[in-house]
Amino acid sequence: MKISLLLFLVISACSYTNFSDNHIPDNFQIIENIKCDFTAEKCIYSPYRQIILAKEDNKIHIFQNGEKQNTIGGFGFGQNNFSNLSDICLGLDDSFFTLDNVQKIIKKFDLNGKFIAEFSLENFSNPTKFDFSENGNFCIFDDDTKEVSIFNFMAIENSFSFGKFQLSNITQLTISQQFITVFDGNLNNTICFNKMGQFISKTDGQIEYFGYHQLRLKKYFIENLTLEKKFLVSSKIWHFFQIKNNFCVLANQHEIVIAKIISRLEK
Repeated sequence: MKISLLLFLVISACSYTNFSDNHIPDNFQIIENIKCDFTAEKCIYSPYRQIILAKEDNKIHIFQNGEKQNTIGGFGFGQNNFSNLSDICLGLDDSFFTLDNVQKIIKKFDLNGKFIAEFSLENFSNPTKFDFSENGNFCIFDDDTKEVSIFNFMAIENSFSFGKFQLSNITQLTISQQFITVFDGNLNNTICFNKMGQFISKTDGQIEYFGYHQLRLKKYFIENLTLEKKFLVSSKIWHFFQIKNNFCVLANQHEIVIAKIISRLEK
């Protein structure tokens, strides 16, 4: 089933958790510690489910309270299959999205893994990374044009593109409440744009934002660049790091840690 982008996103309408911009991340409370028997490429967190991408076999594993509830995917062309599952992100209405860069299709599923809808990205050459924002926008990176495109939920066509001549190999794309960050794992740097696609900064390492505060992954821990404090120290290297909606997600090969960010007012 293919539906218009407008309807596709309108049925995702909801609101993310907000926090005050003058709060500074001060601590992390671990709420989930998931052990898995596959290589976790990426994990997205909802209070109801944890959606884990296992890119090696093109599958998505759905967990609840540390226990696996369902698995979808595998190679194929069915509603629950993918030719090349390149990214996943959280929706707004108890849903998540998948990006198949070979078929150039975004699919929407509920948190139990039930297929809801799909939308073709026929105007893209090689869409590889994406994220979804609290105001209903898709942010999609095309690896052939080396640009990021923003789709507004009130329009079918893409609203604008940016990043050409600034971006190269993209490992991760994140929309925070204030910024769009693009991490290049090969060059080990993060480029930050505002929501209008205007360049803000380029920083060494992988940076994620909590409000206007930067948190950086340093292999075995994350550091708050404002407080110069270390958090979530591990004996194994974290290879995935993302902050969305006041939660931090970290993953090494067979372990995923999800932590709630504890903040305090800046003085």
